[in-house]
Amino acid sequence: MKITRVEAIHLANVPTEPPPMRPLPNSANLTIVEVETDEGIIGYGRTGGSVELINGRLADFLAGEDPMLTDQIWHQLTQTFGGATAALAGIDLALWDIKGKALGVPVWRLLGGAQERVRAYVSFGLGGPNTSMSMVPAYTTEELVEEAMLLVKGSHTKLKTGVGRYEVPNPDADAERMMALREVLGPEVMLMMDAGKNMSFHDALRLCKLCEPYHIEFFEEPVIGNDARQLANLRAQTTIPMAANPSGMRDVYREFLANEIVDFVQPNVAQIGITESKAIADMALAFNRPISNGNGSGPHNMHLQAGMPNGWGVEFHYRHWMEYRTVYQNLPEPADGWLTLPETPGLALDPKPEVVEQFRV
Repeated sequence: MKITRVEAIHLANVPTEPPPMRPLPNSANLTIVEVETDEGIIGYGRTGGSVELINGRLADFLAGEDPMLTDQIWHQLTQTFGGATAALAGIDLALWDIKGKALGVPVWRLLGGAQERVRAYVSFGLGGPNTSMSMVPAYTTEELVEEAMLLVKGSHTKLKTGVGRYEVPNPDADAERMMALREVLGPEVMLMMDAGKNMSFHDALRLCKLCEPYHIEFFEEPVIGNDARQLANLRAQTTIPMAANPSGMRDVYREFLANEIVDFVQPNVAQIGITESKAIADMALAFNRPISNGNGSGPHNMHLQAGMPNGWGVEFHYRHWMEYRTVYQNLPEPADGWLTLPETPGLALDPKPEVVEQFRV
C-alpha cells in the first residue's frame, strides 16, 4: 500500500450549538487532514498546523510511502520537519486511521486494547478573560452551578471548570465557586479544575489549600507556563493531584516523570500525534503514572486512553464537543461519566462529506 494523496482542508464558520448559559460560541473553524492510498483507503486526521505546509512539502515528502509504517514515518517527519508538530500530528492521526481501516480493527485495539471504556469528563463554564471562550463574559457562581446541574441531569457525572481566569486573579473567589459546586452537586459528582497555566504559584497554592476539603480529582496546569519547579513545589504542598500537558515531546515528559513534577501527564494526540503520545504513555507506565486527556480533542484521544492500561480518561470540552457533533459521523457520546469505545475500524472519526463540502475554504 502506498500514499497517493495528502490534503489539508480548512473548514470555516461551521455552525455549532452554544453552551447552555451563553449564546456564543456558535461556530467553529478547523482543519481536516486526508491521506489517501492506492488501495482507496482514506485516513482522516485534524490539525492546528499549516495548510500550506501539509499540502506542499509534506504531501511531496509522503508520496509513495507505506502508510502502515507509522513509527518510521513519524521519525522521518520529526527529523525533517520537527518544528511543525501540529501539522505532523494531523498526518500521524490519518496514518493510524488508515492502519486500523486496512486491518479491520479500531485504533484503540491496535494500541493495546487495555480498556473497552474510559472515564469521560465535561469541561464547562469556560467564559471570560484568559480562556478559549473569551468572546463571552465569565460565569457568575449562580450560572456556573446552573450549567453544572443541567449537565448532571444529562448524565454527566464528571465535570471540570476553569479557575484563575479573571483579569485580576482571585483564588478566594475561585474557591467559593468550587465550594458552591460541591455543595449543590454532592459527593458523587467528580470535580476537577483547570487554570490554563494562568496562576502565580502563591495564588495556586492558596486555591489548593482552600479547595482541599472539596475532593478535587486533579488540578490541571495551575501555574504560569507549566513551570516544572513550581509545579513540583505545589504538588509537595497539597493533597490535590496535579496534571499537565507540557509543551514538547517525549524528552519534556521524561523530565516531568523522572522528577515527579505531576500526578497525571496529558499527551494530546491532536497536538503531538498518536505515535509520540503512545511513547509517552509507555514511559509514564514505567513510572506508575496515569495519562489523562486535557486541552480538548477528546474523541481523537479516546483511542490512546483506552489502548493503554494507564489511560485515565478523556475530556469533552463543551465547545469542542459541539464542534465534533457537527462535523463527524456517528460520534461516540459520553454517558454516566464514561465513554464506551467503538468497534469501527480506524479512528471512527470520518467527517460528514456534506459538512466538508459546504464549509471548506
